[in-house]
Amino acid sequence: MPWFLPVMGTVILSLFVSFLFELLRVYSGLWAVGLFLGLLLLAGITFIAVYDYRMRRILRARSYKLADRPNPPPCEGLVILTGAHQVLEKAIEYHLPHLKHCWMISTPEFLKVAAEVQEKYKGRLQFHLLEIADEYDTDGCFELVKSIFAVEAMKHGLAPEQVIADITGGTKPMTAAMVVACLDGGYAIEHIPAQFRWEGSRRVPIAPLDPIQIVIQREKAG
Repeated sequence: MPWFLPVMGTVILSLFVSFLFELLRVYSGLWAVGLFLGLLLLAGITFIAVYDYRMRRILRARSYKLADRPNPPPCEGLVILTGAHQVLEKAIEYHLPHLKHCWMISTPEFLKVAAEVQEKYKGRLQFHLLEIADEYDTDGCFELVKSIFAVEAMKHGLAPEQVIADITGGTKPMTAAMVVACLDGGYAIEHIPAQFRWEGSRRVPIAPLDPIQIVIQREKAG
């Protein structure tokens, strides 16, 4: 029972304070009671201020700590779910100049973004835009990812080991589909984290960082 000690501690402390208050009132007069309450209030305010300061430092320290996360090796093929400009460009820039082919899986809402990114890198690599009409079509996204690694990459002279899937963009169902497809085929996965700053109690993203490799160890049956 993790709540037992905090609750009992609060009860015992309350009883102790009440007992001490009564002793001061009986034997020392009201001035001692006032002094005691003032000191108690000051101690409470100091504790809250110190606790708040320490918690903010801990949260800031945790906002970005990725030194122990390996970056993936630059790949010649990239499969990415469309999303924000910055994320798409960060993934592409990271894998250049090795990157030769980029498969972009996009919903209708992000076709304009996909077109703008393709235009920016025109002539530097070959894009393959694949549209998925329904952002909740998990099966459709799953089959697209599988076909890119198993069929499309081969058509362009790339082995599956030379291609990596980026799970940063897209909707959560699309991300889930991509992860399952990659785990099923043993394909490489990456994710682009973001650098944050604190605005009060909220974390606000500043800029995307270099991709980190997602490694999921699966135990062999038997």
